[in-house]
Amino acid sequence: MEDRPSSRGPGQKPRRVVSSSILEDMREMQLLDEPEMEALGEEEEQVVDVDDDDLPMWAQRIAFSRETLGRGHALLVALLPADLLALLPRTPERAELLHALSSGQLLCVAYNIGVRRSRKPWGFIVKDAIHDIAALEAQAADSEQDGEKGRRAWTFRRTDNLRLWAAALKLRYMLPIAAPPRPASSLKPSSADTTPLTSPSPSLVRFPTLNVEPPVMFEARVIAHKDGGWEDMLEQVFSRWVEAVVNERRGHEVGMS
Repeated sequence: MEDRPSSRGPGQKPRRVVSSSILEDMREMQLLDEPEMEALGEEEEQVVDVDDDDLPMWAQRIAFSRETLGRGHALLVALLPADLLALLPRTPERAELLHALSSGQLLCVAYNIGVRRSRKPWGFIVKDAIHDIAALEAQAADSEQDGEKGRRAWTFRRTDNLRLWAAALKLRYMLPIAAPPRPASSLKPSSADTTPLTSPSPSLVRFPTLNVEPPVMFEARVIAHKDGGWEDMLEQVFSRWVEAVVNERRGHEVGMS
């Protein structure tokens, strides 16, 4: 949030401009359960690698090799309840798996169950905030009415689910998830703004070198609408979540039972 100069008269406070992405992050954080202070206050325990013999199949090092989708499918099978497990394809075929995950419902539910089984259960998504897309689709299948208007509403609900899931991953696993930058042509500043539209040339700006992990681009709306590139975007973040859960399970201090 920042103050920008304006052409308002004397005595009037400058207009405060708040980034829409910041507002969305604040809204999503309100729908996440706060971490347990006891868990956060504990000293870091020593990380001890768990032998493969003591790990479930989805976390074993010798299993799946580099097949992240196969490992992720096995993780979902281990986490999801029976009613939602029926919505998951039997094999980790890429197109079918990503289609099943695109509503965000399976991802949110599996995330919560995984966190609940962990030794440090914090960072839950509020259950009532997760939209039951499966129930809506089942009702529409039994109804003879035209559900086009309802289907458009489902898109917004899918977007909400995906945003909640991404926000939870950022909080618990500190994944560098970020929304793609908006095109410059979509920015329409007020005539009162005096901030220049263009930035200095990159060749003229020098920043300190930091060892920062590059962001993982994720736009929930693109995935919910299934716009171009949505499969790659969803697969990348899904793979990062699977990797984070597997790493937790392999370490004693945050392992899942």
